Amino acid sequence: MLLHHKTKPRYVDGVPFVVTIPSIPWGGIIATFFHYFSFDKQHTTGYEKYSTKNRAFQVSTLAFYTTVVPSSWLNEVRRAPKGTFDLYAAVDANFRPEYIFQMKRRIAEYNRWTIPSIRHHILPTMKYRIPALANETLYALDRYFPSKEEKWTSFYVYDTIIKAIAPIWSRIFLGQYRCRNEKYLNAFVKFGRRSGIWSMVLNCCPEWLRPVAYRFSGVLGAQNILSEVTENLVAEKMEKFKEEGLLADKGKNIEVIDSIDALIKVSCILDEPLESDIIMFYSLALNQAGILPNTMVSMNILYDLAAYPEYIAPLREELEAVLEKNGGWNMETIKDLVKMDSFIKESSRLNTLAFSSMPRKVLAPGGYTFSSGLHIPKDSFISIPSYNTHLDPNLYGTNADTFEGFRFLKNGVDGPANKGSFQDPTEHYHTFGWGPAACPGRVITSPLLKIFIGHILLRYDIRPRERPSPLCLGNFNIPCVTAKLEMRRRAFKAQDGLSS
Repeated sequence: MLLHHKTKPRYVDGVPFVVTIPSIPWGGIIATFFHYFSFDKQHTTGYEKYSTKNRAFQVSTLAFYTTVVPSSWLNEVRRAPKGTFDLYAAVDANFRPEYIFQMKRRIAEYNRWTIPSIRHHILPTMKYRIPALANETLYALDRYFPSKEEKWTSFYVYDTIIKAIAPIWSRIFLGQYRCRNEKYLNAFVKFGRRSGIWSMVLNCCPEWLRPVAYRFSGVLGAQNILSEVTENLVAEKMEKFKEEGLLADKGKNIEVIDSIDALIKVSCILDEPLESDIIMFYSLALNQAGILPNTMVSMNILYDLAAYPEYIAPLREELEAVLEKNGGWNMETIKDLVKMDSFIKESSRLNTLAFSSMPRKVLAPGGYTFSSGLHIPKDSFISIPSYNTHLDPNLYGTNADTFEGFRFLKNGVDGPANKGSFQDPTEHYHTFGWGPAACPGRVITSPLLKIFIGHILLRYDIRPRERPSPLCLGNFNIPCVTAKLEMRRRAFKAQDGLSS
């Protein structure tokens, strides 16, 4: 870490820091390390002093300096000439995917397979996947959540939810039977737990030390299992499609049941073979994209339900009415759960998982000069202050820092940003980014969370408790991973389409 601090990209001249770097030996390193656990305070200070005045500020991470520009500059970033800013170059620098995903090429090359497979073949068929998600959620709850009626049972929230999310997320990508493969699920959870932390650890290391440090991460074994299961499934399906003559005509007759079908179909369209590193990246990237974010958002929602129990009754009433009206879980049910949508969005707004988001690396040879006159040199990084944008009283009203579960039913009353659904990013709501590069997985996450939380509300009582404090770890605002909740199984009898 000490060696790496000496070689990380320099700060941008003329942009204020929000903390003072002491002029003592190794002062910059010491300050950076301790401020790594106070990014919330750094960003709040920077937002109040500079962002509200339409100015940028800088923060220092263990890996590099980043210039945090106001969210009002987002349109300018979007309109910049192609090649000026690059999302994937910033991801490379933030998460070290060459180790975490065992990459042999740049992310942009892998995305020729991953993005079309999800955007063109999985997302358009989500309405047909809702009953399967509901079925898998019941399986996960019965297996991992408290099962005894009339008895309060204490459980660790993080450990329980990450195990429950794994088969639900995998149902979309591996199908009904493979998603319950114990060997795969254990590796899935292990990789999800460790990959995020180790990407930060690797960022702290100088380049020459990363291969050595990575071998102590415990991630490699999980990677190999996930890759093995996925490669076997690809080979099995390829053989089946070949026998049935479905690989001809660019795979146009392949019916996409899961993401492996989608990946094979894209390979046929590109007329390029599915090499092992592509399959490895696909498996690991979809894992990390799904398991950790959905786990953390679900944790925050459960913590908010326990902290604000007055919302449970109206949410249950809406659930029961909508499920009965629509005959169970389907896309119409997902759309009609407006109170739950607002509650989930409010939870994600107040508990933003990253203090700054939408990172970009400047690749333009001459850098980029904003209309304000601020010049960002080549190879510098920028981001948006999402955490504090979500708390801005000018956007969300005078009670912006207060939990109001049905805030987004107001349609803009008391604050111009108090509208819109959970999955729809805007200039002032950044849970899924914004613009053309917004996360396509939001179309999967929204129904997954509504089904998951919906089943919990119908089947469990949640004992009220104060909300546990989150952990600030660098740029990440992580819900408490050591907290427990108490739940009790309700005497709920599944009928009239309420369970599926």
